[in-house]
Amino acid sequence: MSKYNRPRNRGIMTLAEAGEYLNLSTKGTRQLALSGELRGARKKGNGHWQIPKRSLDEWIEKEFNLGSD
Repeated sequence: MSKYNRPRNRGIMTLAEAGEYLNLSTKGTRQLALSGELRGARKKGNGHWQIPKRSLDEWIEKEFNLGSD
């Protein structure tokens, strides 16, 4: 079973998990989150990022023009 299908990772990912999912470095993923390109990404009070998997999928579709045109 892919680790992205496990219940914990279905909806929200950490910065490191999101980077692995996008095949980017953690630093690159953080830059996307800070720039607002990953919609819904937020930094909690404890300094940990929460990134919705849906926003990662939307970014992939936009970045690689995978929409249903």
